[in-house]
Amino acid sequence: SQCCDRSPWKKQTTMAAALWRWWWCATLTAGVVRALSGVGPPGATRTLRSRIEEVAAAESVERQMYETRRGRLPVVALDAMLPSQRLDVQAADPAFRDFATKLGLGGLFAMVSVCPKRRKLRRHGVLCKLDGLVAPEDETPKILMSVRLVAGARCVVRGPRRMVAARWRRAYGADGNPAMGWGPETFVDDDDDDATCPEDGDTTTSPPRLAVDVLSSSEEEDDEPTLVDAAARAERLVRRVERWRELVLDDATYARPGFRAAVRDAAEAAAVLKAVDRAVGPMPAPSAPSAWALWCAAVVNPLPPLGVSVELRGNLLENFSNTTRRFDILERGLERSIAHLEGRDYTSSER
Repeated sequence: SQCCDRSPWKKQTTMAAALWRWWWCATLTAGVVRALSGVGPPGATRTLRSRIEEVAAAESVERQMYETRRGRLPVVALDAMLPSQRLDVQAADPAFRDFATKLGLGGLFAMVSVCPKRRKLRRHGVLCKLDGLVAPEDETPKILMSVRLVAGARCVVRGPRRMVAARWRRAYGADGNPAMGWGPETFVDDDDDDATCPEDGDTTTSPPRLAVDVLSSSEEEDDEPTLVDAAARAERLVRRVERWRELVLDDATYARPGFRAAVRDAAEAAAVLKAVDRAVGPMPAPSAPSAWALWCAAVVNPLPPLGVSVELRGNLLENFSNTTRRFDILERGLERSIAHLEGRDYTSSER
């Protein structure tokens, strides 16, 4: 009898849920049709159509770039990134907002990094696209634009010397007050600090478009060491990565007096590494040392940073074609980070 009493309620609930789903789908479909046909709130048609058009245009540029392996893209220095890494940026500066808005959702550009010793830009970087873009309609300053950048394949900026790219940096305005903006920077292989890029004009307002080649994702090994030697070296470093992760996730690491990091405790570090694992995926097999090296560096230098490792990414990309240098950079950086996490000095015997 209890079953009979509940049966009408179940039928009513099922019918109500079905009606709700039908109404929601019909409302959503009608809204899309109205927007595409020009009917609806002011600006709805323009916003939806412009988003569809800019995504389609961006996909066309990206597809052509990967098919031909070369093209002309804006070249920007914001932060060092590795393939599959993600970087969330918030900025209220009009120059950055103008760049992101013109590039559009899905827009592609080349991300390079700064060589700290030379204080110039490296030519090796990654293709980057705007995967998420929240642009305020109000042009009032101090309104944040939220951007998510997703790194793709490795790339290199080609072309003769006397070329400049745009670096996002602190500068001083006419009133003498500090402000963020684009600044022209030369590349490490150019000794001329007065290099210009006449084709694209003033880099303080818009990053220049330069010739960029997409680098192959296949193994790029030198004759010495061989692929077998590189794989063996990656295999040895797997245990050191496991030790590094163990220390990062240990509360005792953060409780040690004088220890410094960008995260407060193991729980925050675990959240960062979880996001990293989702972005870069599981560890590749050491038998593929190129893929393994990129994965290792992305874990040790995550975004957002943990603050427990020296910067490896830009130097790694610059020396990626040299297997020996590549693994030297990884091994030194990993051992130095482990020493920091263990609370000991990085001795000369480890260097």
